[in-house]
Amino acid sequence: MASAAASTSLVELAVKPFQVLEALDLPAQYERSFKLQPGELITQRYMLGVDARQAPRQALQEAAHRIGLPAAMRPLFEQALDDASTVLFGFEGVEGSEHSSGRAVFKVYAEHRSRLAGRSVEDGPIELFRGFKWHADRQDSGVQTIYWCHPGLSTQSLRAQMSALLADSALAHAARCCEAILDRVVALRSGVQPQWLELGERDQPIRAFDLNLYSAGLRVDAIGQPIRQLAEAFGIERQSLDRLLALAGGGLLGHLSAGASRNGQGFVTVYFEPVSAASEAS
Repeated sequence: MASAAASTSLVELAVKPFQVLEALDLPAQYERSFKLQPGELITQRYMLGVDARQAPRQALQEAAHRIGLPAAMRPLFEQALDDASTVLFGFEGVEGSEHSSGRAVFKVYAEHRSRLAGRSVEDGPIELFRGFKWHADRQDSGVQTIYWCHPGLSTQSLRAQMSALLADSALAHAARCCEAILDRVVALRSGVQPQWLELGERDQPIRAFDLNLYSAGLRVDAIGQPIRQLAEAFGIERQSLDRLLALAGGGLLGHLSAGASRNGQGFVTVYFEPVSAASEAS
């Protein structure tokens, strides 16, 4: 018997979080992203951020339930809502091909921004996000991810953390790309202080990092060269990347994430505010 997701198109799944939040009258901010990994460029990715301080807690729980948060993860998500500042609802979709089947993944994150108040680098890391991810067609596929923030790290410390996390030879292309992006950001915005997060699945070693670059105020175009070089190293079709950068290049550069996927291969993800949203914010 076919699963519910198997009989639902990728487009229908992609719009589901939008429809759920609209039905529950939960206004949200919109963030896009694209992910590069060997042989693959994933562009159907987004986040919808809801101000948890203004939204009814029950509505946030209901939104996660309607989008499909597995029953086993609901108590964990409800616990994560305590002192949450923002709740993010995300989606990643990949079209099927003759060589591989398509996939759709939903995501929900609770952010706890107030935990950073008064903290410095001497205080050590603090849990800033807790994320829940699952495949749309598998209720048994839920994964919980913890995001640890290291507040106040200097640029030199960021470089050291990045080099250590991407030291494996399988991650060499991702490491070179991220180093070039950080060099570019610092060269253009010498006073910028990116925020460093490390993430890993519960009870598992740290596998990846997230670098918040919004404060730099740069456009995606500013990091086009290292992204193109990474795409070439990963064997990604040039035309696909050109189309993406033509659409995303004017967006506000947000986050840079990189690390090792579950199969050990390197990946790099770039988050950004789309052109329309970035224009409204400026």
